[in-house]
Amino acid sequence: MEDDLFASALEPASFDLVHARFLLAPLGRLEEQMAVFRKTGKRGRLLVLEDPDMSSWRFNPTRPWRTG
Repeated sequence: MEDDLFASALEPASFDLVHARFLLAPLGRLEEQMAVFRKTGKRGRLLVLEDPDMSSWRFNPTRPWRTG
């Protein structure tokens, strides 16, 4: 099935699980995206969102980069 997130033809409350990976930040339309996710999920659904958080991309402990 192919669908358009911003012009979805999916039936409301039709999914037990709504999963989105790497869509929130790149598309930059959070409010619209969340509205569709909430609309398509059944009551009591599971909503799983995975997006990168670059603020957590660290090396602990910090160490100077070494080559060779």
